[in-house]
Amino acid sequence: MPTPFPTFLRAAAAGLRAARSLHFFEIWLLGMVAAMHLLFFAKGWGPMAWTFGVSLQVVGRMVLPVLPAGMVLTALWAGLRARSWRGAVRCARAWTSPAWWGLTLRIWLAIVLTVHVYIWLKLNVPFLNPVILDQAVWQWEERLFFGYSPNLFFLELFSRPAALQAVDWTYAKVFKAGLYIAMMFFPVLPSRRLRIACVTSYTVLWTLGGWLHVLLPALGPCYWFPSVWQPHAEWLRITTASQAALLKNYRDLMVFRFAADFQYNPLYGVAAIPSMHNANQALVALWVMRLSRPLGLLAWGGVAVIFIGSIVTGWHYLVDSVAGILLAWGVFAAVRRWLPEEEGGAGSGVTPP
Repeated sequence: MPTPFPTFLRAAAAGLRAARSLHFFEIWLLGMVAAMHLLFFAKGWGPMAWTFGVSLQVVGRMVLPVLPAGMVLTALWAGLRARSWRGAVRCARAWTSPAWWGLTLRIWLAIVLTVHVYIWLKLNVPFLNPVILDQAVWQWEERLFFGYSPNLFFLELFSRPAALQAVDWTYAKVFKAGLYIAMMFFPVLPSRRLRIACVTSYTVLWTLGGWLHVLLPALGPCYWFPSVWQPHAEWLRITTASQAALLKNYRDLMVFRFAADFQYNPLYGVAAIPSMHNANQALVALWVMRLSRPLGLLAWGGVAVIFIGSIVTGWHYLVDSVAGILLAWGVFAAVRRWLPEEEGGAGSGVTPP
């Protein structure tokens, strides 16, 4: 019968071998998940293991249906770039590899865990850090811009009903498109190296965003200064409805958070700094620009729509919209610098689809 010490050494060696087979994004996520649940445990909330089931149910339903669409569109794009159907066939050939499907499953799980960390941190911001920075941020921006709030400036600039309706509609559509582009294409790109780089940047961006929400808690100008946007609610109907749903969830959470039978939507957390609306759109634009300059310019147009819309609609202050874009750029630059072998950098021979 083996002694305990050699058994421990063999177990440790097996653990090290398993760790070497993990990608950076998987190691990062394991650390983020552990850190979040240790924090919850330290707050006396228990292990909260049930949150994994909720996240798998909520996020899994979002991600799984878009993967086939991403595969088809990626193959079509490869065919268009090659100006031949053979390009699409070469792209689709990767789908016959068990290794491709194995990595796809790992990426899908990574997206689920990424959103898991983000939504539960964001939802619990008021209990993890009860400070609210909205008044300070508004005053700081007024001092920075000579006594005038950027939110008021942009709202006045787009104050005509037709302009507000355009901002309202485009903001909702472009934001949703940015979310689904990341979920559709990052997991299924033909280049293994590029897939790993994209999902690495995605996981780091969103988990860092969740922790920054906790460190810099703010609700957003539409919630702290609602009288500014109330006169324009008629022309911001999509935004107003979304903001009302999140506010109801937030208020109910503050009152019934620890009630045993309380039902709430974990996707409806409220936090403004940094703007993950802007961050996600900027990250998508950075990667799309690397694949195709014309499509990249179109994606950066989407960044402009989200940047302006986030301020006009009152979701965000100027400072946290800028912070979101800078966060995306920093994560993107770090991935390209420290994981060049994982993203098909110069000289790698990887040709994006």
